[in-house]
This record gives sequence, structure tokens and C-alpha cells, in this order.
Amino acid sequence: MLKSLFWNVRSVRSQNSFHKIQMLHRHHKFNIIALMEPFQNADNIQRFKRRLGMECSNYNCNEVLVDFDQMLTLKLLFLENNQYLIISIMYAKCDAEARIQLWNDIYCISNDIQNSPWLIGGDFNVIMSDEEKIGSLPVYPNEYEDFAFCVNSCDLEEVNFKGSPFTWWNGRIDDQCIFKRLDRYMMNQVGLGYFGLVESEHLARTGCDHAPMLLTCGQKTDVVRRPFRFLKFWSEHAEFQHVMKDSWISEEADLSINEEVVRVKEALFETSPTAGNREILQKTQAELKKQKTCIQWFTEGGKNTRFFHNKVRGKRKRLSINRIQNKDGEWVEGEDLVSAAAQEYF
Repeated sequence: MLKSLFWNVRSVRSQNSFHKIQMLHRHHKFNIIALMEPFQNADNIQRFKRRLGMECSNYNCNEVLVDFDQMLTLKLLFLENNQYLIISIMYAKCDAEARIQLWNDIYCISNDIQNSPWLIGGDFNVIMSDEEKIGSLPVYPNEYEDFAFCVNSCDLEEVNFKGSPFTWWNGRIDDQCIFKRLDRYMMNQVGLGYFGLVESEHLARTGCDHAPMLLTCGQKTDVVRRPFRFLKFWSEHAEFQHVMKDSWISEEADLSINEEVVRVKEALFETSPTAGNREILQKTQAELKKQKTCIQWFTEGGKNTRFFHNKVRGKRKRLSINRIQNKDGEWVEGEDLVSAAAQEYF
């Protein structure tokens, strides 16, 4: 399990700000704490490390690190499985032209670490769409299209979050009030495949214009019983009717419906691969993948592309339910509580 805190915190040396960091660390026990504070020197960073009880520290105090002055990239090793994780921490400039260099740097890194899990997060100082801003003047596509193009080109996917959709507030409470989502986590497809569970939470802003971002990465240990799904291409097999009849009408008449379904499923899997030639099997595989992705224009030959696997993973991610609101209006998490709330409602 990996827990991290990314926060563009104002005046981290102040007692209130650092006390909030300490309280969050005691509660969540972070493995990684990334503070985007531009006016700190190395001595202060070492002092923060000791007070937080963190073993290692690294910093980029307004200086260029491997030619990336808006991004700090680290390579971390998980000792339990010798797996590396690349982490890039963002502190983007306010100027749109200056951020273009950051998008180029992100693209260069993505080409170098295509086979490694990669987490990228922090303050990007730009929104992704007009839905991520409230107040002030309207947003035009040319203000964020470079960022969106960078994300798509690097095959990055946003981490689902809970909490307020806006991570930045300009501190005004009148008609000049502005809310934006400037901070976010993203991960490449290798990282999403490595971690079975990736969730983000936007915590409450306390004495700061940016919200702290909590990230939890881990492996799902609960085994969920998968429902039986009938695959359409089975019915196109020449032996389908025969296999179905022989499996269902058997001497073991006392089997339950679930056991009968399992018997038919096993028989179909045993029969199908041994019959027909390679062309038929490839066509069958394509039909299976087409049904999985629900893409009507899916063509043969694209079944092993990165696009297909991203599509399947994205669909599973959208269909997963991590939290639910019960009849009392309270949000509950965890498979047991979610299941109980759903059963009670329906």
C-alpha cells in the first residue's frame, strides 16, 4: 500500500500550515510527502524531514534539476518486490508560454519510461476543461488545449478523486470568487495495471488557497465472485447446441442451476479451442474483444493494441463502485458497506 500527499502549501514554515501537515501524516502515515513551496532552501527541507520522521528527502529550490525547472522526477524502489515507481512532482508556472516547456519535458519522460509505472501529480496551474472553473471570465479551449494534448500524447489517465472538484480558491467570497481545479494526479497505463486500486481525495483547504491531495495506491485483496456472462460468439460455434444439450442433460440431475452453468461453461471452453482452424480462432477472439469493449467499429488486427487495452481498463474503472450514498444520505466505502447499502435500498 502506497500513500502520498501532494500539496502546494502556502508558507509551510508557519505553525498552522506545518501543524496541518503533521496531523495529516499522523492520521494517514504517508510514504511520500510532496510540498510545492517555491521559497524554501535546503536547510529548511532537512528540518521538515526530521520533524515529520521521513527517512529520505529531495528538493528543487527554484533551480534546474536535469533541465526541468517546473518538475522534479524521482525513481523509487519498493523493497518488498523490487519494483520501481517513477514519480514526477509538478509546480507549473503561471505563464502559459512557460508551461509549454513543461509539456515538452513531460512528453520526453513518457518516451523514456514507457515500461515503468509512472505517477505524475501536483500543481499544473491550468484546468483541463471549462467545467473545472467557476467564476470570472469564461475559459477558451486555447487556454488548456496544449495541456490536454500533452496528457493524451503521453497516454496518461486521470486518477479518480472524491471531495470537492475544485482544488484552488482565490480567497474571495464576493462576486469576484473563483474556483479552479489546478491540482491533480495522473498515472500511465503501466502504473494503473500494476496497482489494483488507485484513488485520490481532495482534502479540505485550511489556511491555504490549494487543497491537499491524498493518493492511495495498493492491491485489492478482496476476491469478488464474478457473475457468469454469456459470450455471443459461443452460439456461432457448430458444436454449441450439442455441447449445451449434453452438458445440461446429464445423469447428475440434482445439480443446482449454478453448477449446471459452470458445467456448460467448462464444456464450451474445452470444445472451442480444439475445433476449427487458426483463422476461425482469431475471428472468435476478435469477437470476444469487440463484445468486451462495445466498440462497433472494432476491426480485426487491433486486438493487441494499446488502445484496446486502455479501452477495456477504462471501462472497468468506470463501472467499479468504490463508494455509495446510503438512504440516510451518508457516503460509505468498502465492499461490505457498499453491498449492504445497495441491498438495503433495493
